[in-house]
Amino acid sequence: MTDNNDAQAPAAEQPRQHQVGSYVDPAEQTALQTEQAAATRADRLLRLCEQLSRAGGTLDTGLRDMLAEVTAMEAAYLFADQMSYSETVLPEYRRTHRPSKGRGQNKTYGPELGKQAAINGAAAIMYGRALGIGMTQALQVIHNINGKSGIEARTMQALCEKAGVVFVFDPDNDGENATVGADRPGHRPVSSTWTMEHAEQRGYTSNPLYNSHPDEMLRAKALAECCRLIAPDVVLGLASTYEEIQLDADTFVQAPPAPSPTTSG
Repeated sequence: MTDNNDAQAPAAEQPRQHQVGSYVDPAEQTALQTEQAAATRADRLLRLCEQLSRAGGTLDTGLRDMLAEVTAMEAAYLFADQMSYSETVLPEYRRTHRPSKGRGQNKTYGPELGKQAAINGAAAIMYGRALGIGMTQALQVIHNINGKSGIEARTMQALCEKAGVVFVFDPDNDGENATVGADRPGHRPVSSTWTMEHAEQRGYTSNPLYNSHPDEMLRAKALAECCRLIAPDVVLGLASTYEEIQLDADTFVQAPPAPSPTTSG
């Protein structure tokens, strides 16, 4: 005869176990899948590093460099994937970001980027690597809109100043024109002047920032042009600035102010 005191505890006190077909928290499932994917990529990265180490001098320089780039790309993706959950990176590298297009009543939003954010982030990191920009910084200063990468004029300025370029900003910038000069050891000095008329002819004034901050926008255009003229090796012939890729995508975001009109160096 069984003693009632020996009866099993009520089901509610039993450890909870998932049964087939039972509910699983989507957030927990997504986190688990992300961890598994990261572990797989980390394992692949380690194997690539081992292959690169073992290859030594058995591969020609070209193939060895390619393997090194693949390894770097895997590392970049791992880093970008983790940072895609952070608010410290640009919106286009966040999983929850919804890209927009158009303005006002015509503005539309696409779906959340999800994994695409990490892919975009990895590309930005690799691009930053070529420019000498660290991984975290790349995700903060290299913009990506509709697959096009660009950096702000002030980022161009910082890169060029590291290479010895000295910039001079004309203090008479009045919102109608801006002039920037640049000098670099071993190179001829250059200068660039941008006027509002010039900006209108190129279609840049469709950006509302030309109405609210005309002096800063014109100065940024002149500065970027000087960077390309005097240090193409530094900016690697960068075809687009952040402002230009915004124009192509017809989506405008308030950018940080351009450099103040002072003399550098």
